[in-house]
Formats: sequence, C-alpha cells, structure tokens
Amino acid sequence: MGSILRKKNCIILFILLILIIAAVLGYYSRNYVIFKIAEKTILKEGQPLVFGDYTVFINKIRGSELSGIKISNGEFKLEAERGRYVYIETENALRIELREGTIEGLGEDQTMLSARMTFKQYSIKLKLK
Repeated sequence: MGSILRKKNCIILFILLILIIAAVLGYYSRNYVIFKIAEKTILKEGQPLVFGDYTVFINKIRGSELSGIKISNGEFKLEAERGRYVYIETENALRIELREGTIEGLGEDQTMLSARMTFKQYSIKLKLK
C-alpha cells in the first residue's frame, strides 16, 4: 500500500513539474514571438519612425538590442550608442532603455541648445497606437 501511494505521489509531482515547465516555456516563447513581431513591424532599422510626438531613429536592431539610437521631440534630443527595447503588453507601449548617451534640451525657438547632459542609463516609454 505504501509503495502504491509513493508511486502516485511521484506521478503527481512529475505532472506538476511538466505543467510548470510548460508554463515557463510558454511565457518565454510568447515574449520571444512578441519581440520578433515588434522587431519586424514596429521598429525598423535606418529610417525615422514616429510615435506620437517622438521621432525615433535606430541604426541597428538585433533582437531586442539596439544601437545608434536617436529620439527627439520639440523639446529635447536623445542620442545613445546602445540600448534595448521592452514591449509592455498591458500598456501597449515600448520602453526603450538607453545606455551611454546624451540628452539635449532645446531653447524655445528650437534652434538654440539650452542644456546638454550625458547619461549612463535613461529610459523612455513610447505609446503605440
């Protein structure tokens, strides 16, 4: 009787382990698919893209890794050597995490530089339509 109960518990634990592994793999494969879709449809290399008030230019895209990033609106310009993007499904937005760059504030007439700072890390969220 005891060995039958142990076998039954082992089978239940094995099934639970398989379900947990399937859930984890499903989550990661789903995110991978989202990254691939975003890479092909939302973000494009070498051409300016408009997200609301922001214009975004990305020189290279490799998976979720980005390089040669420029983001601007009427108030500032961001430039970064590299970064990465994360799709935020609940907000239908992209968070672009920039590394090693500069941010420049523009004067009211948008021709004069009013401030310039360097940064190690900076994040910006862009809403998708």
